[in-house]
Amino acid sequence: MNDPRILKLFYDNKSDPAYAGRFGQIPGATLSGGSWVIPLANLQDPELGLIARTASADTDDARFTITFTNLAKLSAFFLCNTNLSVNARIRLVGYYEAARTELSFDLTFDAYPGIGFTEELEWEDENSWDGKPLSKDLEGLTQNAWTVFPDDVRASVLDVQILDESNPDGFIDLGRLLCMSGWQPARNPLLGSSLGIETDTTAEKSMSGAESFDRREPFRVYQLNYGYLPEQETLDRGLEMARRIGIDGEVFVVNDSRSVNLHRLSFLARLRQPPAWERSAPRMANIAFQLKERLP
Repeated sequence: MNDPRILKLFYDNKSDPAYAGRFGQIPGATLSGGSWVIPLANLQDPELGLIARTASADTDDARFTITFTNLAKLSAFFLCNTNLSVNARIRLVGYYEAARTELSFDLTFDAYPGIGFTEELEWEDENSWDGKPLSKDLEGLTQNAWTVFPDDVRASVLDVQILDESNPDGFIDLGRLLCMSGWQPARNPLLGSSLGIETDTTAEKSMSGAESFDRREPFRVYQLNYGYLPEQETLDRGLEMARRIGIDGEVFVVNDSRSVNLHRLSFLARLRQPPAWERSAPRMANIAFQLKERLP
């Protein structure tokens, strides 16, 4: 999971509550800590608009602990639908066991990573020094903060601290927590794969020809076509992912984490329909996904 150029698909969230499945207990997590005026438990609800809100932006309030029922193997960490400011940072401290005697990792990352190539920016641009995304480019997009671990990590306890004390709202809003495993296909999607913008806005025309609209938020849609992947990989990872999440489950797509357009190319989505597995050559297969953005 460490090649930033290859599109990655993350699923199998480990931070929702544990529950009793047909064949036994399904592992999950509990959340605690910090100071929350809108419950922290809302982070475990798939409804993005159901937020958790801190009492203030102070770091003592804007923190929480994830306690997994089992030692969890994680590929990435996501906070979705946030109000984090452009300069916000997030610290993650993982421990192998509940007693917190053995550290697994300690990582701090920018909620909005610098886009680089600052030499191409004008002096008057608001991001000319730090390379952060422009406010006007972020406007209208669901704001997500995440990190993809260079290698899979393991933790029984994960402490999360939001470092955004100058947030202009004076508090931190978070809509969804996802601690996920992932799939980095052996190669990128084929040429002709696409990212489009769609909308459910409807239009009505009067007798005079004047138009009125019932506006709905536009959303992004990926068409990802994979060809000539190893047959076993498409079965074990691609088709298995589709079987597990159906059309209602969550998948976070991260496309080229070095790109200046990271905030445009990466988002939380769902499958529009389950894919078909197609043998393309001996021991090779094709598979395609259509991913629709999930909105608050």
